[in-house]
Amino acid sequence: MVPFVRDCAAMFEGYSHAGVIGIESWLSTIVKAAVDAKHLAEGKPVKAPIKDIANAAGEGLHIPGLGQLGASAQYATDVAQGKEHPADKLEYAQGIVLGHGAKHH
Repeated sequence: MVPFVRDCAAMFEGYSHAGVIGIESWLSTIVKAAVDAKHLAEGKPVKAPIKDIANAAGEGLHIPGLGQLGASAQYATDVAQGKEHPADKLEYAQGIVLGHGAKHH
């Protein structure tokens, strides 16, 4: 499905609230990803750039699961960079599946 077409069609069919939240949510994720990119370019610390960019792309392109893949990739990157410290392989695997470490419950 082409981004925004479904939302616009729903709005034309009389569902005045249809799409507004989705579009606003996506714009928010785009802004967050853009701010992350700007901060990275400036050498400033960014908490979860991989996750934020994947969320924006997944929502905008209507690709289910892209946000989760981004969260999982972000977790693996955080472990590699020493930002996350799983206790064992089981906790690491759980972090990959959930997209975050145990402290984020």
